[in-house]
Amino acid sequence: MILSVILFAIYLFLFFQGRKEPDKNLFMKSAGYLINKSPIKEISRESVRENLKLLHPLKAVDEQVRAYYQQKLSFVLTVVFLGNCLVLLAGVSNWQTTNLNDNRITRGSHGEQERYVKLLAAIGESKRELVLQIAPVKYDQAQIEKIFAEIEEEIKKEMLLENESFDQVRSNLYFPETIKGYPVEIDYATDHYDYVDATGKVNNEALTEPLMVVVEVTLSYDQYSRQFSVPFTLYPKEYTEEEALFREVEQLIKEWDKKQETKDELTLPKEIGSEKIVYREIKEQHELPLFFLVIGAGILLYFLKDRELSKAVEKRKRTLQLEYPEFISKFTLLAGAGMPIKSALKKLAMDYRADRKSGMGKNITCEELLITVYEMESGVLEEDAYDHFGKRCEIPAYIKFSGLLIQNRKKGSKDMFSLLETEVREAFEERKSNGRRLGEEAGTKLLLPMMLMLGIVMILIIIPAFLSYQI
Repeated sequence: MILSVILFAIYLFLFFQGRKEPDKNLFMKSAGYLINKSPIKEISRESVRENLKLLHPLKAVDEQVRAYYQQKLSFVLTVVFLGNCLVLLAGVSNWQTTNLNDNRITRGSHGEQERYVKLLAAIGESKRELVLQIAPVKYDQAQIEKIFAEIEEEIKKEMLLENESFDQVRSNLYFPETIKGYPVEIDYATDHYDYVDATGKVNNEALTEPLMVVVEVTLSYDQYSRQFSVPFTLYPKEYTEEEALFREVEQLIKEWDKKQETKDELTLPKEIGSEKIVYREIKEQHELPLFFLVIGAGILLYFLKDRELSKAVEKRKRTLQLEYPEFISKFTLLAGAGMPIKSALKKLAMDYRADRKSGMGKNITCEELLITVYEMESGVLEEDAYDHFGKRCEIPAYIKFSGLLIQNRKKGSKDMFSLLETEVREAFEERKSNGRRLGEEAGTKLLLPMMLMLGIVMILIIIPAFLSYQI
């Protein structure tokens, strides 16, 4: 719990320090403060920078990296803060629930299980942990005799079930193992077990004449129950002076417990001999594993965010691969109609921009093509713009296409159209291959659900057949 309080204090410090950050969210403010105080360029992973540059090529990389790490850190801070609040609540609840009060331990009510309480007993400078087994409040002899009588009547009422009376029993009897509200154990035995077993089941199919059966019911509670002994030889253990002293303390507590077993509370002895005994309850640190679980979850989430970014980049590559055949087909059509390379690329880009304004979905290839057109309009050489286009896409087909454009720029348009036609054919063949591969992957993913369905169908067929065969 101390660790949770320290962590909470750290959060308060971060909230205070990040109050001047422009964000509205407290956790974003705190994350912004931490980012400002950390060497983000040095600690950021190069793969993260490259992935962000690919996903958002028009934005400044440093700003993207800062925003990405701030958002990721804000998410982790939020999760850890909420988890730490749960840890604090668990710790407060644990400390508020106390068993020791002014040398007195509250017993459990009648019928509850025995409780184990850890205490730290101090005698002078000596201290020792004691584990006390505290029995619940017990009934005295008069009370238990009255309870036994009530249970006897209750059992007789419930035992008959569908039978009209004990004079004529034809169907199963009911032998309750416990009676609600009474901490009494009940055992049954019959003198004709072949006909009526200890659960009350009646087996009277082979019976030819009426038979008197006696059911013995045993009610057990504490020392009033049946007891048995197991003999063995035990040699006494040799104790040190300190161990012997605390053994006497435990024995004394047991004696006091025995004397006070009918009372609601157990008063512990305050001294033994001339020595004073001081008790302090030992609290179990149940919230400590939860605290470390919260911290571990925060660390795991921090690194999982990078994995999500990598998945986004992989999804982008797959989309580019699927968009390539349509893109190269349109470009070849324009180039074959006699339009210059630069003009054909610009037309594709401008048409896409117009379609985007009218509400059409995003096309990653055309987005990259727009960037290429903007580069050429801003003064970048065509060869360099084409080269940048291929490198940004990072797909072999696009790199090959940019190479064709650069080659055409340097050596002229001879055989350019035939090369583009070949590229179109190869692109569509590759698309077919990718379609088959994606279909196989989908089939593999469906294999497990299909096997589960097959198992369910087999169970639905086999079990009724098996049951009917047994009948």
